[in-house]
Amino acid sequence: MMIMNLMKADLQRMLRSKGFYIWLLIFTIYYASQLIGMNTSATSGETLYTMDLLGLTQINGSIMPQIFMSDILTNLYFLAPVILITINTDFSSGTIKNLLASGIFRTSYYIAKLSLIFMVTILIQTINVVLPTIAMTVLQGFGTDIHGDWLWQIFQMFILQTFILIGVISIGITLSFTVKKTVGALGSFIALTTLPSLIIFFLGLFEIMDISIISRFEPITLMNNIIHLTNWQSSEIFQTIIIGAIYLLVSITLGIGLFEKAEIK
Repeated sequence: MMIMNLMKADLQRMLRSKGFYIWLLIFTIYYASQLIGMNTSATSGETLYTMDLLGLTQINGSIMPQIFMSDILTNLYFLAPVILITINTDFSSGTIKNLLASGIFRTSYYIAKLSLIFMVTILIQTINVVLPTIAMTVLQGFGTDIHGDWLWQIFQMFILQTFILIGVISIGITLSFTVKKTVGALGSFIALTTLPSLIIFFLGLFEIMDISIISRFEPITLMNNIIHLTNWQSSEIFQTIIIGAIYLLVSITLGIGLFEKAEIK
């Protein structure tokens, strides 16, 4: 009950925040511009760079889940403000000190924040798949019959990528609770989501070392690779689940442990 009350209070505060509506406006404009651009390309017979990588030839509703799931860094950048609004504003405003002084357990507080952010993450991922598919189907048609194989493929991609994404977000939450300050937490989160994949990119570009093994464990590269799921073996899918579980368990355990020992000023 305590966790649910904390989540409800956080959600109400988020919905009252001006920053949330600015974020929502930017989110809407970005996705609308993406769809308008894709529709223009489809009308003129052009293809997208991502389509070439995936072996897709025509812009329509059936390819939208893969196209939008391939833009994983954008999703992470849209989720960063949610983490900051939910967690770091409590530290900057001193709200967290009053909440803990009122008898709320630190673990309950942490789990409440974690659960709310996970719910928002799943919601954004769902929007990322469903709305572009519907919109482009209306504009350009679906492109094929909706059949069980397509639904199963998209479902597997969605579940696997969302699971890894939640693991990455969990690491971001741990950083937010550790760093506490908004700017520091944002910088740490951006570094977490961009530097490892950039390092892997340059290692591969200059052929410094074999990156195939490293890329299986680096979360951004792994999430991008999930859209090629049709070429995966069952062992690779199982390995991805294990990696996501490790991200989650280690970050949550570490985050709660550090938060329990942290001095709240």
